Amino acid sequence: MGTLDSPADVPYRTPRRTLPLLEDLKVAAPCDVSWNAMRGNGRVRDCPSCEKQVFNIAGMTRSEAELLLVQRSEGVCARFFRRTDGTIMTADCPFGVRLRHRMQVTMALVTAALAGALVFLGLMKQTSRTCVGSATMGFVGSSVRHD
Repeated sequence: MGTLDSPADVPYRTPRRTLPLLEDLKVAAPCDVSWNAMRGNGRVRDCPSCEKQVFNIAGMTRSEAELLLVQRSEGVCARFFRRTDGTIMTADCPFGVRLRHRMQVTMALVTAALAGALVFLGLMKQTSRTCVGSATMGFVGSSVRHD
């Protein structure tokens, strides 16, 4: 007793299904205040117009965003991006992750190129300081004339 020998002995449990909370987002009252005009961080900011918190769905993972929507069932002010296929961009969205990775690689390459250029220019400037004047080659004789 206490062990389950066959699949028939396993109690039936309905699979847990999540509701498509993010895909069903609808804006009841659009906000005209720019995200950049609000104070806060990349995840949540304070709106100076309505004095509410505005959450950045794109800065959250899908599970964090869905948890926020469930916990604040009365409604929430949110900033989000809806792709053409209807899905909402989140921090763990495969497209967004690839895009962020591509941007990080590009920024690293640009930074490395700029650092290399600065080092090269610094070496060139240093070399030009040590080679002041022009080189002349030829026979150097006495400047005293004998008549």
